Amino acid sequence: MGDSSPLARVTRRAWPGLLLALMLSALFGAGACRSGVEEAPGFVPDEQRSVRSEDAGVQFVDVTSEAGIVFGHFNDVRTSVLIEDMGSGAAWGDYDDDGLVDLFIVNSSRDEQGQRPMDRGKLFRNLGDGSFEDVTESSGIRQTGLGMGAVWFDHDGDGDLDLFTTGFGWQKLYSNKGGGSFEDVTVQSGLSIDGGWPAGSTVADYDLDGDLDLYVPQYVAFQHDSGESATLLNSQYGLDTPFTLNPFSYDPLANRLYRNDGDGTFADVAASARVADPEGRSLQAVFADLNSDGLPDLYVANDISPDALFINNGDGTFENVAEYARTADARGSMGIAVGDYDGDLDPDLWITHWIAQDDALFRNMSDQSVDDEIRFIDRIASDVGESSLSYVGWGVGFVDYDNDGRLDVFVVNGSTFEPPEDKTKLAAMRNLLFRNRGEEGFVLVNDVAGDVWATKDVGRGASFADYDNDGDLDILIVARGEGVKLLQNQGGATAKWLVLDLKGDAGNRQAIGATVTISAGGAKQQMTVVAGSSYLSMNDTRLHFGLAEDEIVDSVEIRWPDGHLQTLNGVNANQILTVSKEQQ
Repeated sequence: MGDSSPLARVTRRAWPGLLLALMLSALFGAGACRSGVEEAPGFVPDEQRSVRSEDAGVQFVDVTSEAGIVFGHFNDVRTSVLIEDMGSGAAWGDYDDDGLVDLFIVNSSRDEQGQRPMDRGKLFRNLGDGSFEDVTESSGIRQTGLGMGAVWFDHDGDGDLDLFTTGFGWQKLYSNKGGGSFEDVTVQSGLSIDGGWPAGSTVADYDLDGDLDLYVPQYVAFQHDSGESATLLNSQYGLDTPFTLNPFSYDPLANRLYRNDGDGTFADVAASARVADPEGRSLQAVFADLNSDGLPDLYVANDISPDALFINNGDGTFENVAEYARTADARGSMGIAVGDYDGDLDPDLWITHWIAQDDALFRNMSDQSVDDEIRFIDRIASDVGESSLSYVGWGVGFVDYDNDGRLDVFVVNGSTFEPPEDKTKLAAMRNLLFRNRGEEGFVLVNDVAGDVWATKDVGRGASFADYDNDGDLDILIVARGEGVKLLQNQGGATAKWLVLDLKGDAGNRQAIGATVTISAGGAKQQMTVVAGSSYLSMNDTRLHFGLAEDEIVDSVEIRWPDGHLQTLNGVNANQILTVSKEQQ
């Protein structure tokens, strides 16, 4: 969430933001900064780039009520401690295998026993008519306490999706028993813990043994303190912050890598695999093949600690190459998006950061390096400049919302500062929608994409799915202390599209880690099935390709997680195509 370390520890990338924050503090006082100053004076942000007619046409509409999603987040009174402000996420997954993505929303409450149903996480079943049914009570899922994240994955290889959730001091695994019923199998699976702070998890078959493994980042060793320290103030980039809200006040925790032993149980091998990252205050991680060698690598977003980039060695171990790859800046990292935004057939990264630090748009330059080593360059300055400097970013996703064949970006923002008139609340901020213009970079299109972009939230989690199966991607936002917003995409499906629903082997039916390259209209696109990203959230694992005006996809090449290649030719646009792995 920020940095209270000495100036000598501030990285080169953080200096402009530090000077900005100090100027704001000097000019307006800490109280003004804590009131949620968003637009920094003295800058001409890239959001003022001229929006052209070609950027309009797609509208997002808040359909939360019409969809029947009733959810309130953190129904308690805020008391200015870190564990209350981190928010929570949401996970899309088709748990009943009916072709419709269902939704689990993580809640956060001090009610550890879940005596009040309104404080629990909720499971919503997709009814297929644009609406959802709250099936939490009948499902057997009881997510209570200060929840954080969730991911859907088949932990036992029986063909259906199970649910893993995290929160302050706990993590739980719910096994899908069919018929909409789940059973808590945390203890027998070896995932039970006592303490810690698990956050935004990710899933992949990192050792390629045919079953899915689980990486669980941990944040900080937070301790409740109602004594003198609860009233102390310290500084984050010159801004006055309560001691109990600053992550630098607490020691980091080591992360966990749970290897799936193939019998429904897991063993923590983080230390031997060299991915524990004990000095990182970790909030979100993602498995993705970042160097295109067919092995799942691991990126970890750390708050006020250098991010980690673990390259998979293929022998059960990883190597942290973040410094060499130029992604190790010690900013306040929260969310991660993975996608090939520049169309050069390798995955790029967008990392959201704390205020005055700007987000990172790490363009993957590995294909251009002479030594075949992985390299990134931060293109945020040239692509969206200072647009993110005055925001606190959380959930994020590369999403082709207009189906033009280029990945756009959506960022959820929400302050960590208290309005001086009411310290039980946090200041709201606008969310940002950037359209990808190709070689021209990104342009902010809030003003032409619907009235929902004019509103402000204390945003945290974000997840993406075509929940209504109409060919365009919709957005779900989790707002801390508020609830959720389901933003329906109205207009993206006017262009052509293709959705691929991959069905892999028994231990990995979601085909997590599969990479698909399509060719259409003389251009290529590439996507990988990822489970767990954004911030504390999980997107629909179906792969969504925008095709602009192309009615036929010339070829679809699938590299399955085990390396097997499968090719389809002459695929029609505007369909959800289920593809099962061919027998070898």
